[in-house]
Amino acid sequence: FPDDAEVAAARAAVLGGAEAVTPDAVTTLERLVVANPSAPRKLAALAELIARLPEAERDARRARDRDAQARDPRDVVARYLVGVEALALGDFARAQEVLEPLEEGLPDVPEVPVALAVARFEQGDADAALKLLDAAEAMPTLAPDLFYERAEILRERDLTGARDALQSYLGACESVGCQDVARQERAGTLLQLVTRCLEERAQVCDGDWEHPRPKGKAPVATPPPAPAPAPAPAATSAPATPTGEGGSALLPILVGLGALAALGLLALLLRRRKKM
Repeated sequence: FPDDAEVAAARAAVLGGAEAVTPDAVTTLERLVVANPSAPRKLAALAELIARLPEAERDARRARDRDAQARDPRDVVARYLVGVEALALGDFARAQEVLEPLEEGLPDVPEVPVALAVARFEQGDADAALKLLDAAEAMPTLAPDLFYERAEILRERDLTGARDALQSYLGACESVGCQDVARQERAGTLLQLVTRCLEERAQVCDGDWEHPRPKGKAPVATPPPAPAPAPAPAATSAPATPTGEGGSALLPILVGLGALAALGLLALLLRRRKKM
């Protein structure tokens, strides 16, 4: 039944679930995507399969997609795959340029605004990225990755929102499944991290996040606690000295008494000499 869409979908799922993805798996799923590019989650699944191909075959396939997109800018499948490739390579401005026309070309595919949100966030426009994720959430088809990307953005401005987004992502993965198993495991770890940061009221919650901070924005470090004031020295009575405060007035008296004592001793010696 080579033309039966359900059989082809099942075959693509089996082939795609194998540890080593083959070009046959990509071709099988591609036929379904080309026939209906707006089919829920199929376009993103195709991009994931291509990313898992062996390096030589992946590079050849991506070169073919770039050629197809250059020949026909209206080819929405090739355009999406080229835009996702640009994201993977870190060329975020290029990804935005390629993907933006798909907001009209594939208006009901939530993976398009999700990919655009990543491109905008990585270029420093978190507000625009959040609006794109809101648009993706309003679409009829659920794209779990929108919640993960929202958590990545909110971790610097709203940790409670980031925690809620991670919980939504993991819940969506349970309900409809997620392509990226490694991301799903990372989200579980990050949820524990964010929960601990909230309990400790940490200002920075660094961890194994996928996306770096916007360029030019340094993290806000938690200020170190102010040192405790040194204890005041115990009050002690200063020893009285002739030269200390209040002792300078006694000095002339002491000198005078010393002089009188010396005169008295001298007079005593003179009287003893006369008697001799």
